[in-house]
Amino acid sequence: MKGLLVAAAAFGAFSANAQYTGRSGVQYANEGVAFAVQRTGDWSADRRDGRCTVRVRIDDEADVELQGEQIRIRTIRGAPGLDLGTQCNAPLPASGEIRNFRFRAIDGRGTARLVQEPAARNFFVGVVNVRDPRGGAGAYTFDLSWDWYGAGGGLFPEPPTTRPTPLPGGSAVLPQMNTSFAGSGTLVEGNQRHNLTEASVRVRGSQCEVALLTDRRQRLEMTGSIARNAPRCVISSSNRGPLSANAYIHLRGNVASGLDVSGNFQGRNFQGSFRDR
Repeated sequence: MKGLLVAAAAFGAFSANAQYTGRSGVQYANEGVAFAVQRTGDWSADRRDGRCTVRVRIDDEADVELQGEQIRIRTIRGAPGLDLGTQCNAPLPASGEIRNFRFRAIDGRGTARLVQEPAARNFFVGVVNVRDPRGGAGAYTFDLSWDWYGAGGGLFPEPPTTRPTPLPGGSAVLPQMNTSFAGSGTLVEGNQRHNLTEASVRVRGSQCEVALLTDRRQRLEMTGSIARNAPRCVISSSNRGPLSANAYIHLRGNVASGLDVSGNFQGRNFQGSFRDR
């Protein structure tokens, strides 16, 4: 069953998955060095067609790992490896289903081969083993690409396919407003937890629109009507499809300063809280 969100924690870095310590049965000379990848101009944290062009310098033999937005070079033999400017158009996902994980060697004087595809059982770490048989270190370039099929039931599994119902006119107990504000909060559905960074509230007459933005730039827009005797938006539609929810709007004077949301989407309960800075 599809839900509303792709988990905000879908894309992890090495620090978030410290349990991964390398391939089983391989003896490493050290724990390796992690490097942040460079983001390409078409970078998107939510894209389905991910791709990284990995550029490294390897002496003798090493495992090159990709996880989230980082690569790690674990030396097996020889001097420590170096990143030469790895570029990605998306982080390697850390949830959901990764399909068609592909490796393509581009250049290098030795051999490079894919030895581990990312999956939940290995903390979503892809590994390429590089062997450089000549003296000194050699430069290697290879592509890693994949298709991602989302978190399988979170609040953002896919790009929105609908738009919330537009606001009509009317009257309401809340003041008219159209405001956005930064802050912090969380949105939780089952075992999925999403970090919120921004919210917006629009009130026109008896109608309301509430939007939440995650730290992965995923947006949930919801519309409904104002409750008769409370600063509450009774939600009936969203950019993810029909849902049932209540959004309590906290005010500072006549301006929204926070939101508390709870509801149900396709049989799954969710709740969230957000406050301005």
